Amino acid sequence: MKLAKEVKGSAKLDFFHAPLGPRTDAEKARITENPVVPRKVDALVEDSDARATDAVEELYRAGIEIDRTQNLLSAGLLGSKRYRRMVPTRWSITAVDDMLGKRLMEKVRYYREMGEFELYGNTYLGNHFNILLIPEEWGFEMVEMWMKGSYWSPQDVTLNDWEPFEGRKTYAENITGGYYAARLAVLEHLYRRGRSAKVLIYREISPEYWAPLGVWVVRETARKAMESEPLRFSDMESALKTITGRVHNKEWMKHSHTVMELRFQRKLSDYWEL
Repeated sequence: MKLAKEVKGSAKLDFFHAPLGPRTDAEKARITENPVVPRKVDALVEDSDARATDAVEELYRAGIEIDRTQNLLSAGLLGSKRYRRMVPTRWSITAVDDMLGKRLMEKVRYYREMGEFELYGNTYLGNHFNILLIPEEWGFEMVEMWMKGSYWSPQDVTLNDWEPFEGRKTYAENITGGYYAARLAVLEHLYRRGRSAKVLIYREISPEYWAPLGVWVVRETARKAMESEPLRFSDMESALKTITGRVHNKEWMKHSHTVMELRFQRKLSDYWEL
């Protein structure tokens, strides 16, 4: 490749993309080997009648990496011909996570509920995940705390988004793309097991996370967490106490819709038993 001028600048960082290097114009480029395009990718790019949601799911089932599918959607290469458009990469990232999550949710929400509480955890690059599976009908909530000193956080900030059994009708504007990435990771786990659960995720971001590396950090850290051996509990309070013992913010539960909802339900249940 012959470049028009010297490459200057630094990598581009933001919440959605993996780090991107500096850019410059190329005067000439020559391909030195034949690019390998998976047959399924080639077929769906050529299929201008397939809907984007169906194409994304087919690529996923064929084992195509999610990052590649997101790039194809961003470049306007998937979906019905009349609706194909180039869109910002951040839109395509969240769209793919959301589409795949909804397809898995259609099945997972009707699976048999789990029989006990399971707590999964993982830490990567200053991102500390605690993922609690609750033996209730499907529901999902993500609470996250950006600790003082983490990227773009001059003080401790706690946010949350959640959805009931029926799912969300609006965008998760507090957690944004990380919400859909984490939801997909947990749905994959439940789908493989043929089980349903109410899911509560608490993510704590420490000052070690000083540069944004993209939503893939959330998805892959949550995936690794779900591959680990869980702690098992017979009651919710024991599980919540364990999470609290692990984290910086000891009052994180005050920000959880799921905790408040289940505690209230249990109090009503105790009342009727009396």
